[in-house]
Amino acid sequence: MAQCITLNITVNIHCSFLREIGFFGYGSVMNKYLKLAIIWIVLIPVFYLFGQQLFSFTFWALGYESGQVLGDASLIDRLIVIVPVGTVMLFPCLQAIRYGFAAKRTVGRKAFLPTLLAALAGSFIFFILLVSFLGI
Repeated sequence: MAQCITLNITVNIHCSFLREIGFFGYGSVMNKYLKLAIIWIVLIPVFYLFGQQLFSFTFWALGYESGQVLGDASLIDRLIVIVPVGTVMLFPCLQAIRYGFAAKRTVGRKAFLPTLLAALAGSFIFFILLVSFLGI
């Protein structure tokens, strides 16, 4: 019961924030760039999961077992795995940052939050990929 109440409060807070910036069409504050930035932020976990599956498939296709780590692979194999996975995982972050900056030019300071969230998510993903590549 407490989890349901917490979820309801969280959803209401998020919906009130989106309503305040005009996401549902109530205000003219929300422009297309801000909507696109928010959409790309929502797609970050989807692309992250797709990148993990691409990582597993590429590592398997190169002939490694599922229990092995990337640090055991040669440098060329690491590059073959990390470059497409990094591209897939970082693409929505870069798009959200791009549209967030475009929205910031037109809307103002209200577009700073999507840009900041995308930058934080992108830096986290980049750090995870770097640690994976170096085999630390």
